[in-house]
Amino acid sequence: PTTKSPTPSPVAATPQPTPGSTTQSPTTKSPTNEPTEAPTTKPTPSPSESPVVTPTTPSPTKIPTVSPTPPPTTPPSLKPTHLASDECLHGSFILEIEDACTSESVLQAYSDQVYYATGATSSSCSSSAEDDLNLKLIAAGFSDASKLCDRMYRTQDKVPFTSAANRGTDMNFEQMFFNGRTDWQEEIETTYETADKSATSNLKEDAEQVKAFYEGVARGRRVEWPGVLPNFQSSVKDADELATCTTNAAMCCWPKDRQANDNNGNCAKAYDEKCVDNDPADNTNLCFVDLERGNASTGLDFTGPIVYPGDNNQGEGSIHCHGLAWSNDVNDHTARYKSNNLFFVSMYDHMYQRGYVKNVPGAPMCGW
Repeated sequence: PTTKSPTPSPVAATPQPTPGSTTQSPTTKSPTNEPTEAPTTKPTPSPSESPVVTPTTPSPTKIPTVSPTPPPTTPPSLKPTHLASDECLHGSFILEIEDACTSESVLQAYSDQVYYATGATSSSCSSSAEDDLNLKLIAAGFSDASKLCDRMYRTQDKVPFTSAANRGTDMNFEQMFFNGRTDWQEEIETTYETADKSATSNLKEDAEQVKAFYEGVARGRRVEWPGVLPNFQSSVKDADELATCTTNAAMCCWPKDRQANDNNGNCAKAYDEKCVDNDPADNTNLCFVDLERGNASTGLDFTGPIVYPGDNNQGEGSIHCHGLAWSNDVNDHTARYKSNNLFFVSMYDHMYQRGYVKNVPGAPMCGW
């Protein structure tokens, strides 16, 4: 088979409400018609759900700046009323900002932590905190404080997405995962493989690294977007120059449940009798699959649609889908932590916690 250029997820699905669930699901359109800007909301978790892993208690942002000799010209966006010789403070300093980095928060932090700190300025100082900060920003090459924030977010340390599964750094496992084809997704717990009838292929044991990553790194650090995978590639690039989704949204769909006793789906014990090919909680009406749009991830060369004219037993059977979206503002927390959210939705919440696995035939498990 031949592989065509990267294309979006071919699943067109209509989500239906799941009783007792607060899971957000995609709209009644093909993924290419999903909204172009919609920050991910954070519903109140039900007992079977955990919150999105966008870090909720970020460490204070530290911004070092210096005060070299200013250039001869002043950018029009900054209009200090004093020359460099009128600066009240000289040398380097560190600002700590607990909320989002903006021009306003930078000025507030500079005023509180540096300019008006006890003993920081002399009585002869005649410039304001804003003018003093602006002179330093100009000297450092920033037209305004927002550009300082842009650089800080752009150079923020990121954790590779491969750390979530810890199954190599070449992204091969992640490619198979988002296509629904790893051992985590294809195996089911069984007692047939051992002489003493002890269980093997236990999801909680096999994927314990996912829980460790969720409870540690994913809650406090920014995860790198897996833009090298065709599932999430388009002509659009994000602030890190990685290919991303045109619609600022992605979606995952699961047709199978492989884990018992988690209050999700109908897989039950004993696994070898009651969890061979079981269903997730149904929240979606799958309409059709465009095979050509799935070729980039399936590695096939098919054309035409697979149509499901009915629903449930008259159509595709039970299927569960969940979408996520992020802001057009690259500095918004939903955009910066979109990969943390993708990890949570695909790998932790739906697979590790609920046991939802596999992919719709002809389509990847997750895509845009």
